[in-house]
Amino acid sequence: MVDLKPSASATPAKSGASQSPASASAPPPPGPVASAAAPLPTTSKVTATAPPSGAAYPHTVVMASPPGSGVVVQQPSAVVVTAVTIVSPNPMPMVCPNCHQNIVTTVHYENGLLTYILVGGCLVFGCWLGCCLIPCCTPSCQDVIHTCPNCQRFIGRYNRI
Repeated sequence: MVDLKPSASATPAKSGASQSPASASAPPPPGPVASAAAPLPTTSKVTATAPPSGAAYPHTVVMASPPGSGVVVQQPSAVVVTAVTIVSPNPMPMVCPNCHQNIVTTVHYENGLLTYILVGGCLVFGCWLGCCLIPCCTPSCQDVIHTCPNCQRFIGRYNRI
């Protein structure tokens, strides 16, 4: 049986005192004592925080390391969050992802796939004297482009097809 009580000569280390490399090692994890033939892997828990300039939250990394090897600490990776803007055929109130202002989007129309399909359909059915170009002048047949009225940046596109 192994005695797990600390000896009388062991004193707690002070936070400001320097320690030798031998005394700086972490104590073994709690639990049953393993024999020398089958050592248990050690588990390390490391809390890493992002630099003050970043907007990331602290990450906790839990890793298991094989016995006899050093613990490798992995730095937290940057998380890129992209918001998907759902657009409609009408102007929408929203917060601009570029200038961060509350806006109602400005819309303009461009010819899209539906426009060209309708032009082709008109040509097939005999509207070849210029009437086939009517879908190019009809906003309800065209794709809608949403832009910010403050910074004039592209926000989204509503495709009819």
